[in-house]
Amino acid sequence: MKKIIYLALFICINNVTFSQNHGFSFNSIFRDNSGNPTTNTEVDIVISIYQGNATSSPIYEEDYIGYETNFLGLINLKIGEADSIAFNSIDWSNPPYFLEVEVDGNVLNYSEILAVPIAMYAVYGEDDDADPTNEFNDSIWLDGNLLRVSDGGGTESVDLTPLTGAGTDNQNLTGATLTGASLQIDIEDGASITVDLAGLQDGTGTDNQNLTGATLTGTSLQIDIEDGTSTTVDLAGLQDGVDDADNDPSNEYNTSFVLSGTNLEITDAGGTQTVDISSLTGTGTDDQNITGSGLSGNTLTIGIEGGTSETVDLSSLQDGVDDADNDPSNEYNTSFVLSGTNLEITDAGGTQTVDISSLTGTGTDDQNITGSGLSGNTLT
Repeated sequence: MKKIIYLALFICINNVTFSQNHGFSFNSIFRDNSGNPTTNTEVDIVISIYQGNATSSPIYEEDYIGYETNFLGLINLKIGEADSIAFNSIDWSNPPYFLEVEVDGNVLNYSEILAVPIAMYAVYGEDDDADPTNEFNDSIWLDGNLLRVSDGGGTESVDLTPLTGAGTDNQNLTGATLTGASLQIDIEDGASITVDLAGLQDGTGTDNQNLTGATLTGTSLQIDIEDGTSTTVDLAGLQDGVDDADNDPSNEYNTSFVLSGTNLEITDAGGTQTVDISSLTGTGTDDQNITGSGLSGNTLTIGIEGGTSETVDLSSLQDGVDDADNDPSNEYNTSFVLSGTNLEITDAGGTQTVDISSLTGTGTDDQNITGSGLSGNTLT
């Protein structure tokens, strides 16, 4: 039984054959239900042309029984050559026309035939001189927003302004979204289009791969990957240049550190090494005490055990006034009293009074906000 196939690509119209036998090309790629091209496979194809819609009877029909796809799953038909008399009798002057493709009894495509075959009516419908060359377009150019096309019959113009908006056809791509194997491309002021990228996959539907193994041989590390080629990394540059004859790195580890008096003993598989660290300790300890301090005038002397004393000049802490009795306590303020608008400050030398009425206005610090206004960005 033949496979059920579906139409993956429909190109119509590739070419109009302006020759004794009219016709146009039809190209398709057939794929099976798994998305793989159906290569070198026989199929039965029925091509039908309808006028208006598919509810009417076809105005033209041709069969391709036992047609074989090529090595890419591609077919290339010349529609119209199978029955050139019937095809040439089609009146292309009253579109729309639709092309139906039936494969192995299943209708796989039904789409409108656009300008190219219908143009055969304009080219050959009333060609009295039997010279097709004098109907060819001989020039085409853009004049502002007017597209001008010239042939043997003169020049026709088409106003493209409705297509240009503000006089330009510049558009930006606004987005692209990949969902599974479907790529959706969005364009400014236009319809999105979706592209099926499944044909680019490797058939497993995913590019996920796992590392399957790693092997160290000498200094060569081999890394293996799923469905791929292994690669080898030379790790010799990581060695210290010393040959380890037994290939056991663990027996070079330090196994203990012991401080015995002023000796530091370090032990590994090769034995024990001793380092005298007495030069770092002086008398064997770094503990020291401050042994005394004394103040002579403005000079503070600080002594330290087993070390040199240091002196500190404290004169910068004085206020510059000589305190004849050397009793700083009798310079302290002893009271602060507010009497009305007078601030009375008392120390051993007596009481001083300061009138602070100028700071208080009417003797109170109560104040009110009397108004506010917003002018532009300025709040008053």
